[in-house]
Amino acid sequence: MKADQKDFFTLLYNLLVDADRGPRLPTLIVALGADTVRTLLVPASDNS
Repeated sequence: MKADQKDFFTLLYNLLVDADRGPRLPTLIVALGADTVRTLLVPASDNS
């Protein structure tokens, strides 16, 4: 389970900031802005 969590957060940080690690996720989301995070995580064809 712990390894899965680490892999998940590594993937998420790579998608958001092109790094394996970063600040705590809520801090990162606030800093980037919800719209930016949504744009980075949702495929372009699914953005509404």
